[in-house]
Amino acid sequence: GTYIYFDYEKWGQRKKEGFTFEYKYLEDRDLN
Repeated sequence: GTYIYFDYEKWGQRKKEGFTFEYKYLEDRDLN
């Protein structure tokens, strides 16, 4: 999944990779 290489620093670049899809997993990673 695209969320695997999601990076807060590269938010602008990764956002167009499937922003809506990653956003759901972003909450999960936030706990880590």
